[in-house]
Amino acid sequence: MSKRKSKIKNVIIHKVPAENYDKILSELAKTHTNIIKRRLSELNATPEQKVLIIDGIIAKLKPA
Repeated sequence: MSKRKSKIKNVIIHKVPAENYDKILSELAKTHTNIIKRRLSELNATPEQKVLIIDGIIAKLKPA
Protein backbone atom coordinates (compact mmCIF):
# COMPACT_ATOMS: atom_id res chain seq x y z
CA MET A 1 0.00 0.00 0.00
CA SER A 2 1.15 3.51 -0.70
CA LYS A 3 1.27 6.18 1.94
CA ARG A 4 -1.30 8.89 1.63
CA LYS A 5 0.19 12.35 1.81
CA SER A 6 -1.52 15.10 3.77
CA LYS A 7 -2.91 17.96 1.78
CA ILE A 8 -2.17 21.49 2.94
CA LYS A 9 -5.42 23.16 3.87
CA ASN A 10 -4.29 26.52 5.17
CA VAL A 11 -1.12 28.59 5.22
CA ILE A 12 -0.65 31.51 7.57
CA ILE A 13 2.20 33.96 7.02
CA HIS A 14 3.33 36.16 9.88
CA LYS A 15 5.46 39.24 9.38
CA VAL A 16 8.66 39.07 11.40
CA PRO A 17 10.04 42.23 12.99
CA ALA A 18 13.54 43.00 11.73
CA GLU A 19 15.08 42.63 15.20
CA ASN A 20 13.83 39.01 15.44
CA TYR A 21 14.76 37.97 11.90
CA ASP A 22 18.08 36.25 12.75
CA LYS A 23 16.54 34.35 15.65
CA ILE A 24 13.65 33.13 13.48
CA LEU A 25 16.04 31.99 10.74
CA SER A 26 18.14 30.12 13.29
CA GLU A 27 15.10 28.33 14.73
CA LEU A 28 13.86 27.48 11.24
CA ALA A 29 17.25 26.00 10.33
CA LYS A 30 17.20 23.88 13.52
CA THR A 31 13.70 22.66 12.70
CA HIS A 32 14.67 21.69 9.16
CA THR A 33 17.78 19.93 10.45
CA ASN A 34 15.72 17.92 12.93
CA ILE A 35 13.23 16.94 10.21
CA ILE A 36 16.04 15.77 7.91
CA LYS A 37 17.70 13.81 10.76
CA ARG A 38 14.41 12.12 11.63
CA ARG A 39 13.59 11.24 8.04
CA LEU A 40 17.08 9.83 7.46
CA SER A 41 16.89 7.74 10.63
CA GLU A 42 13.54 6.29 9.49
CA LEU A 43 14.87 5.56 6.01
CA ASN A 44 15.98 2.04 5.18
CA ALA A 45 19.19 3.09 3.43
CA THR A 46 22.91 2.48 3.75
CA PRO A 47 25.15 5.19 5.21
CA GLU A 48 26.51 5.79 1.70
CA GLN A 49 22.99 6.35 0.35
CA LYS A 50 22.24 8.74 3.20
CA VAL A 51 25.38 10.74 2.38
CA LEU A 52 24.22 10.98 -1.25
CA ILE A 53 20.83 12.23 -0.08
CA ILE A 54 22.45 14.88 2.12
CA ASP A 55 24.74 15.92 -0.75
CA GLY A 56 21.65 16.28 -2.96
CA ILE A 57 19.91 18.46 -0.38
CA ILE A 58 22.98 20.70 -0.07
CA ALA A 59 23.27 20.99 -3.86
CA LYS A 60 19.62 22.10 -4.11
CA LEU A 61 20.15 24.73 -1.41
CA LYS A 62 23.09 26.36 -3.21
CA PRO A 63 22.26 29.27 -5.51
CA ALA A 64 22.32 28.47 -9.21
